[in-house]
Amino acid sequence: MDAHLGLPILVGLIAVALAFDFLNGLHDAANSIATIVSTRVLRPQYAVFWAAFFNFVAFGVFGLHVAQTIGTGIIDPAIVDAQVIFAALVGAIVWNLVTWAAGIPSSSSHALIGGLVGAGVAKAGISATVWSGLSKTVLAIVLSPLVGLILAMILVVVYVGAVAVLFLFVIMMLDVDFTELREGFLQYMPIGLVIGGIFLFELLLTVSYWVINPTTPKAITAAIPTNVTNTEALGLVLYTKYIHYFQLSGMILLVAMIGAIVLTLRHKVSVKRQDINVQNARTPEMAMAVRKVAVGQGLQDTDAAEWVK
Repeated sequence: MDAHLGLPILVGLIAVALAFDFLNGLHDAANSIATIVSTRVLRPQYAVFWAAFFNFVAFGVFGLHVAQTIGTGIIDPAIVDAQVIFAALVGAIVWNLVTWAAGIPSSSSHALIGGLVGAGVAKAGISATVWSGLSKTVLAIVLSPLVGLILAMILVVVYVGAVAVLFLFVIMMLDVDFTELREGFLQYMPIGLVIGGIFLFELLLTVSYWVINPTTPKAITAAIPTNVTNTEALGLVLYTKYIHYFQLSGMILLVAMIGAIVLTLRHKVSVKRQDINVQNARTPEMAMAVRKVAVGQGLQDTDAAEWVK
């Protein structure tokens, strides 16, 4: 690259570079903060400040390795001049504008690399490409979403596996006696059928007289206002669009809680349990017996039995 540039050219390149940086933030910051804003974890202004802050301080943690790779590892640095830089920046800017207008999720860094390769090839041919650096960059571009996909799947499998293991652990800890369970089932089956029939009759009666308000579909499909909190937004969704699933899950949870309490409070003859009331009612006379034992003699059998008792 030329060691000296005229002031107008230098100012023009800096302006184009700043324009690309602005579009980079405008284009890519939305992708990086979309999840945190759409889930209402942070307000948009806080999320933008969050992204801008960490983009600004990233060089202090990760250094300038990425900038060095783009500057010297994509095309031969000897052919880089003001024209190549201008062409690479303008190509990246145009591509950012096109993808932004079309709603295509693309990366400004990828656009800059493509613009730099295209400008280098247009000036000095295919030999200007540094294949070692470009191949690593292209490989990272392709592998990044695949690695993210695999890691996300692993996390989901680990989470589901942990829940499954916990469920099996709870089942093993219950130590269910199926013989006793069947006997209890047959014993309480008549009253269970009566209660179940009452519940079924109430459900059928409710469903048969259920009338949907004509304005409900519009309220369900309407966009959630932006001035509500995350909790309010979840409530609006749960109690409108997913109300039936929410009620069903609540009934399942209630039955599971009642079942867990009943299984926990079962009394088995072979299992020793503490009775807090009996322990609190103990007196020193009940817990200890004082006997005067003569020299050379021991406790009589009756005294020993009473003391042990």
